[in-house]
Amino acid sequence: MDSSFTPIEQMLKFRASRHEDFPYQEILLTRLCMHMQSKLLENRNKMLKAQGINETLFMALITLESQENHSIQPSELSCALGSSRTNATRIAR
Repeated sequence: MDSSFTPIEQMLKFRASRHEDFPYQEILLTRLCMHMQSKLLENRNKMLKAQGINETLFMALITLESQENHSIQPSELSCALGSSRTNATRIAR
């Protein structure tokens, strides 16, 4: 049984066979990391969904939990999450 990475690996091998200076190992490793990252995110999102939350809410909860008094201003939360203040206020409610 082929893995979900097999088509990418085959494409890279083909490219390497046609171009002697193709940096096969480096590109293979980069693509494998990208492939694994998407699989890890997919898995994490399934676990979060089973708990009734999404990634943004999870990160907000982690941010709040890491604060000494378990509270944070929406502007600080938006900065920590890399989102707008409006979105941080919506999450905080």
